[in-house]
Amino acid sequence: MYQPFWGEASAKIGLLYTAASLTEIPVFLFSGYIIRKFGYVKILTAVSLAGALRWYVLSLEPSFEILMANQMLSGLTYALFLSAGVNYAYDNSSDRAKTTAHSLFVVVYTNVAGIVASNIGGWVVERGGYSLLFQGAAVMSLLGAAGFASLGRVKRREGRLKV
Repeated sequence: MYQPFWGEASAKIGLLYTAASLTEIPVFLFSGYIIRKFGYVKILTAVSLAGALRWYVLSLEPSFEILMANQMLSGLTYALFLSAGVNYAYDNSSDRAKTTAHSLFVVVYTNVAGIVASNIGGWVVERGGYSLLFQGAAVMSLLGAAGFASLGRVKRREGRLKV
């Protein structure tokens, strides 16, 4: 049964969302510069590691103050990942497939991943609670970081990495 949040809890949730959104704005604005300076693979690897940290902190069920500090990672873990991912897909596609690659990345990242994660997440929460859910997300982020780092090594070896 749905019960709305009222009072202090609702205000705190609103502050957490506001903090996350405010950190994303400058990252979106400067993402092009950041990506050009460090390259796609380094950015994608770093934001995946930041995501692992963010999820792990959530698994500890910290105080509101720690949650607020943790929200500062949202600019990296959401805005920079989205910017780098979209641009990586676009820049590493043939001229005929650029729009398709861009769209496919966005659809998978924002829709497919959300649907799959929601269903699996509900099952995990029922069996092990939110702490287990966030620990699992941290592990998945670490696996993503390892995957991006491996991608960078393969692309560098092949001489095909577009930065």
